[in-house]
Amino acid sequence: MNQSTSDQLGEAARQSDVPQHTDTSWRKLTQGKQLSRLLYPNPVCFLCSGGGDIRNVMVLSWLTATNNEGKFLFSIHKHRHSASLLLRQEHFVLSVPVHGMEKLLRQVGSVSGAYGSKFPDHVSKNHEPDSAPHTRKQKRPRFPEGIPGLRAISLSDIDTTHETSSTLFGVEGCVAFIACKIHQILQNSPILDEDHWLVVAEMKAAWVHPDYWCAARNRFLPVSDQVPSYLTFLGSQTFGQVLVTRDEDE
Repeated sequence: MNQSTSDQLGEAARQSDVPQHTDTSWRKLTQGKQLSRLLYPNPVCFLCSGGGDIRNVMVLSWLTATNNEGKFLFSIHKHRHSASLLLRQEHFVLSVPVHGMEKLLRQVGSVSGAYGSKFPDHVSKNHEPDSAPHTRKQKRPRFPEGIPGLRAISLSDIDTTHETSSTLFGVEGCVAFIACKIHQILQNSPILDEDHWLVVAEMKAAWVHPDYWCAARNRFLPVSDQVPSYLTFLGSQTFGQVLVTRDEDE
């Protein structure tokens, strides 16, 4: 990938709109150790669930790798619309956003997909209004036409091996897409309260933007200071940037 493309990515990610990576050769990862390293820094993620006419996305930061074989855990509130979708479909995608996408993260996290699709190109598609949690009062959606700039990207479009289901999707502008499979949803875990579920899952494959994968050391990090960093969550809609302390020989 040439330097001009890298500069364009960095500039696009700093704009209010979502950056598009249309001329990128994504690095596909399938080995457990490589996959686990994507979650070592606990990056803020978009959790994309559903598929076809039903697509939903939420912001997820309560997750962690549990071994070097691609296994991980995350916590989700049982009244989340995404929780109801995960009960019905075992496959989902984690998308890793970067600095410049904070506004989009806040907007995605501020509304529920139970009242209509968050994706503008899916607002007229079928959804299930009856799936809205009964504890929430039905109200006019904040984004009746979908969240501006929120776009889905099919993983089959970036997988040059043509081995990925067309139903799996991520959020356009992210720098890593992780295809995951649920092993177990613990609805009554003693380490959580009664409102949260613990999800045991596994990363099956991932696609990483080449500007964010150090192949020599199998590390998920910005390979230069010219591209935006991924994010960590500090609470109260506040995000921080994950900065890399580089070795002298890097």
